[in-house]
Amino acid sequence: MTTQKVFISGKSEALIVCQKCGQSKTIEADAAAIRGKTAQIRCKSCGNSFQVVFEARAKYRKDTALQGHFFRKTALGDELGPMAICDLSLGGLRFEPTGKTMFELGEVLTVEFHLDDAKKSLIRASVVVRSISERDVGVEFAAPDEHMRKVLGFYLMP
Repeated sequence: MTTQKVFISGKSEALIVCQKCGQSKTIEADAAAIRGKTAQIRCKSCGNSFQVVFEARAKYRKDTALQGHFFRKTALGDELGPMAICDLSLGGLRFEPTGKTMFELGEVLTVEFHLDDAKKSLIRASVVVRSISERDVGVEFAAPDEHMRKVLGFYLMP
């Protein structure tokens, strides 16, 4: 059984959709209290039982398996490195760099990758490093232009 992600909009509402029959229900939810929690849900229309995990993010995040590159200026010169993009949102992305590369919080990079949409849309953007873990790096788009927001908006539609 797969666990469905349910996003809490604002601070108080979550939309739960049955994946079997498509019936939906909006519930009141305290984002701080249920963020990261898992619940067992039973659809009142069809009786389907499924698990949901509540996420409170400002923007929807889509899991991906995209490949790309990051660019940055260092004291030793320009650095180009390959990356695997784990997830993507209108606000930023999370990637795994290939090889041993050290990043710093607040560091500015340029990322470049193609979406796996019909047009193989190119995304090239300045990003700011916001989180660093053992395996991956979370970055926020620094100044996304209108075209990039539009392309990502269509790509991220469920």
